[in-house]
Amino acid sequence: MPVINVVLGGETFYEAGVPCVRGGTLTKADSEQFEKREHHIDNDVEETHVVEYWAGDQLVHRSVDMHLKTGIFADAIQGDFG
Repeated sequence: MPVINVVLGGETFYEAGVPCVRGGTLTKADSEQFEKREHHIDNDVEETHVVEYWAGDQLVHRSVDMHLKTGIFADAIQGDFG
């Protein structure tokens, strides 16, 4: 039973279509008591894995693991010299 950090009693809102939570109390809880939702994005620029835990319609935990496939900042700097 993995234990995760969760925000209980917070308000779920959406910013640019992404669920966020504000307010509430940060605590630790057993992840199995929440609904787990996973999302995966894989394109030319990034590979991203998102894990969310929900209590009904309230977001209580969200973690994102993003890996950039290209050096977008290095490419911009390299273009200035080139």
